[in-house]
Amino acid sequence: MSVTNPRDRMVAKTGIFTGLHPGMGIAAKVMVVVFVLFTVLNVEFAGKVYGTVRGWVESGLSWYYITAVTVLFGVCLFLMLSKWGKVRLGDDDSRPEFSNFSWFAMLFSAGVGIGILFFGVAEPIFYFDNSGAFGYPNNPHADNQGHAEMTILRAVDAMRITYFHWGFHGWAVYVMVGLCLAYFGFRKKLPLTLRSSLYPIIGERIYGPMGHAVDLLAVFGTVFGVATSLGLGVSQMATGLNVLFGISDGITTKLVLILVISIIATLSAVSGVGNGI
Repeated sequence: MSVTNPRDRMVAKTGIFTGLHPGMGIAAKVMVVVFVLFTVLNVEFAGKVYGTVRGWVESGLSWYYITAVTVLFGVCLFLMLSKWGKVRLGDDDSRPEFSNFSWFAMLFSAGVGIGILFFGVAEPIFYFDNSGAFGYPNNPHADNQGHAEMTILRAVDAMRITYFHWGFHGWAVYVMVGLCLAYFGFRKKLPLTLRSSLYPIIGERIYGPMGHAVDLLAVFGTVFGVATSLGLGVSQMATGLNVLFGISDGITTKLVLILVISIIATLSAVSGVGNGI
C-alpha cells in the first residue's frame, strides 16, 4: 500500500488551482479582499485604525523590531564569513544564471528603486518633523531621547533611522528571506514558501495548520508591504502627471495607474527574472 507524500497533497493537480494549495489560495484571497473592503468602505475609520496600530507598534514594539533586524544582520555576516557561506543554494552541479554585477543591479532596482527615489528625501524630513500631522509620532525614538525640538540632535536621530531602514540592516531582511526560499526550495526540494524554512524545527508539521498560519502571515506582510510601496508610488506619479500635463491627480487617475502598474508587474513576474526585471 503506497503512502501519499504530504508534499504531493500541497498542490492541486487539475482545475483553476493547478500548482497551488486550494485552501491556502482561497484563504489568502479572502484575507486580502476583507482588508480591501474594510479600507474602501470607510476610508477615514480605516485610516484611524491603521494609524493607531502603527503608533502602538512603533512605540511598544520598536525594541523588538530593532533587535530582530540587528540579529538578522549579524547572522548574515556570520554566514557570509563562515564555511556555511560556501553552501550552494541549488543542486551540486548548478551554476549561477547571472553574474554578480547583474544580480546586484536587479536586486537594487527591484528592491529600492521607486522607494529610494521618494524616501531618499522624504524619510529623513519626515523623521525630523515633530508636528505629528498623521496622528502618530513622527519619530518616537527621538522623542524618547528628549530630542523633541527640531534641532541638530533630532536631525541626527532622523538620519540614523533612515540609514537603519535603507542600509545594511534592511537588506539583511531581504537576504534572509531569499536564503530560506532558495535553500529549502531549490536544494532541499521543499515547497517554495516560507513554511519550508521551519522544516528543521517542526518537520512534517509544516504541511499542517502551523505551516498554513506561517504562509498566511507571509501573505499578510507582503500585501501590506506592496500596498504601501504601490500607494506611495502611484501618489507620486499622479502628482507628477498633474504638474507636467495638468491631469487630475484624483482617485480616478490613481485607480487607473494602479491597474496599469499591476498589469505590467504581473507580466514582468510571469515572464521570468531574465526578461521581467
